Amino acid sequence: MASFQENVEPQLDGRVARAVARLESLHEGAQSVVDVVRFGGAAVPALRELLIRREKSGLHQARCRATDALAGIGAYNVLDEYLRLEQQIDDPVERLGEETVISAAARALARRHDKSTFDLLTKLAQRRPLTGVLIALGSFKKSSSIPILVNALAEDEVRITSEAVLRTFGSRARPHLLEAASAKAISESDLRKRRSALGLLGEFRRKSADWACLKPLMSSDDLETAILAAGLALKLGNVEECDHAVGVLRKLRVQADWLRRMQIDQYLTRFAPKLRKSGRQASTRV
Repeated sequence: MASFQENVEPQLDGRVARAVARLESLHEGAQSVVDVVRFGGAAVPALRELLIRREKSGLHQARCRATDALAGIGAYNVLDEYLRLEQQIDDPVERLGEETVISAAARALARRHDKSTFDLLTKLAQRRPLTGVLIALGSFKKSSSIPILVNALAEDEVRITSEAVLRTFGSRARPHLLEAASAKAISESDLRKRRSALGLLGEFRRKSADWACLKPLMSSDDLETAILAAGLALKLGNVEECDHAVGVLRKLRVQADWLRRMQIDQYLTRFAPKLRKSGRQASTRV
């Protein structure tokens, strides 16, 4: 006669397999994560198999749900194992899907919040800054991650994410943003990083000492950089510097497209009270 355990284990395996299979359902996917987590450690082997399996079609939803389930169970070792895999994927569709899963796994693993996880996320972000990796790295709020986030400002795909994470660091990010904004821009990616850094610096509270290293940027050959620098002058500069910035903005407005003209007009309108106080009119007429 078969033992009780011999009868129960196949039944449990079958229920786990069906629950994991539902992770791929468009209708049951979200609820199925909860159902899988209820099985605890018994579901880990099947979830690991699903996560590590490459999906050439680029479909990623089921594997992303698997990362949530693994974190819910506390199987962080499986997420750690997956993120340490070195994969060379040439197909762009498959690579995009895989990067989405990596992002999800990074965010799930960040819940472990220990040094080993931080070190792994740091390496991942340095190698390939993905949205989820940057969010996970930023969740540790360690100053050593700020340079990585600043460098990510050069990447179109993750700039908005990097900016959002950097804002959470507050004044700790300021020195690194000043360095990025004032550094020599050789490539287009350098310019993208500089513009983004200038925009973020404009969100900080007034600190006139910052202006000394940024003032030369008003003469930049890059139109957007010059506009952003002049806008910072209106916020950070003294009366004389504000006066000069208005003149720069009015000259730049002549060569700007309609979008940049709107940006210039917004600067002049926003700082109109300060300009009136200094005796300078904020007219946008040219």
